[in-house]
Amino acid sequence: MICKKHLYVSFLSVLCCLCINTSVLAEQYGNDTTSYIKNNSSALLVKADECFDKAIKETDTDKRYYYLKDAAAAYNQYNSEIKGDIHAITQLARVYDLQKRDKYARAEFETALGINPNDKSANYYFGDYYFFRKDYGKALKYYRKAFINGMEENYSNMKKMAVIYEKLGDLKKANLFYKKAYLKNMTDNNIADKIREIESIKYNNSDYYRRNIK
Repeated sequence: MICKKHLYVSFLSVLCCLCINTSVLAEQYGNDTTSYIKNNSSALLVKADECFDKAIKETDTDKRYYYLKDAAAAYNQYNSEIKGDIHAITQLARVYDLQKRDKYARAEFETALGINPNDKSANYYFGDYYFFRKDYGKALKYYRKAFINGMEENYSNMKKMAVIYEKLGDLKKANLFYKKAYLKNMTDNNIADKIREIESIKYNNSDYYRRNIK
């Protein structure tokens, strides 16, 4: 009898707590608890983005490490609650990229592009992933997709495409994209020098130029 009595009291206590919590949620969000979840998830995403931005700007290696660690934890938690957010998935991929966790970075980029193969940011940052690992063929593939899906005027994307075309031997396309990039940033003297250098080459007599792009 005593055990049953204690169980009954405990049950009432739990029920009371649930009622109080429900009333608090109802007061703040009506009867829509989904709003409560979304509100907290949004705050979590803000925190993740802030940690990532701090990591990008941080010059101290130890501090940068912890900012990236916190960003990864926040993005992972957010992605477990909110499915299919390409921004959060791409950002997590970028964190893993900076942490040199290559396999995880690729997996997240592929997840983002599996949701939308034409997402400009996911393509651009996946291009960066390969660019900084000197896999220029794959980098160009993703930069091209970013270019045709909203980054036609993006200086950084066009400059990197120009650099890759030059490395791969297509000087006409390299010159074209250097010029496009220069129109967006005429203060970049390095690009101006590149344009002059390329235009000084006689394309038809250049074995370098005749190399094919795959």
